[in-house]
Amino acid sequence: MGIYTISIENPTLESQFFISYFVGFYLGIYGFIALRI
Repeated sequence: MGIYTISIENPTLESQFFISYFVGFYLGIYGFIALRI
């Protein structure tokens, strides 16, 4: 809820940070699985 309210106040900066964090987290898990296989 806190992230959502902050994104309403400052959408560009917050959304960019959230997207970059999510993409980095997803790629990290994907790379980890790829290395294990």
